[in-house]
Parts: sequence; structure tokens; C-alpha cells
Amino acid sequence: MKTIIATLVVVVFFVAAMIFSASNTGSVTINYLIAQGEFNLSTVIGVSFITGFVLCWCIFYSLYIGLKLKLKATRNKLSQAVKNAAKLKEKQLTNV
Repeated sequence: MKTIIATLVVVVFFVAAMIFSASNTGSVTINYLIAQGEFNLSTVIGVSFITGFVLCWCIFYSLYIGLKLKLKATRNKLSQAVKNAAKLKEKQLTNV
């Protein structure tokens, strides 16, 4: 359910950005390191939005993968600890 809501929010923002950029048809001069270029404002807005979205997605997905790996390692440690505890309990019962 969370995934569906998040996807809908992203789609709404994307549509809003496209509507906003469609109404801005002026030209913009962009200076970058060694040159400059003149582009439509709608193109600049669209490229900036998509670049920001992809960059944020990559960052958060890498954090998500890191957390999943930590969770898997912790679960492995927990299962090993449970096995060790069961062995110790069994050993105590046989010694009594």
C-alpha cells in the first residue's frame, strides 16, 4: 500500500512539473564550466526534475540495500545465538 501511495505522489509531482514547465516557454542562458548554452526553460525544468529524482532514488535505494544487508546479518546472528542457547540448555539438562 505504501508503494502505491508513494508512486502516486511521484506521478502527481511529475505531472505538476510538466504542467508548470509547459507554461514556461522562455529561453534561459546556462553557464557551465567551460561554455554556455541557451535552452528552453521547460527543458531545463524537466531535466532538473528528472536528474534530481534519479539522484535521490539512487541515494535512498543504496541506503535501503545497506539496511537490508544489516538486517540479514543480524538475523543470522540471532539464529546462531538461538541455536547456541538451545545447545546450552540441552547440555545443562543432560548434566543434571
